[in-house]
Amino acid sequence: IKINLNNLKKFKEHNGLFITLEYYKTNELRGCVGVITQDTEVKQNIVNNALAAAFEDPRFLSITL
Repeated sequence: IKINLNNLKKFKEHNGLFITLEYYKTNELRGCVGVITQDTEVKQNIVNNALAAAFEDPRFLSITL
């Protein structure tokens, strides 16, 4: 994850985004979920889509810890 701390105000903007999860060692796709609508703040979209990619992507089993 790369975050430019100078642009934290960007987290309050309303933009679509996608979260992609990959296996660390193999870079294989593990989950990918996103939205193109602009009705939610970026910071909330990050949380929502990260959880959805980990637990709700129908192509994969849920992540377990």
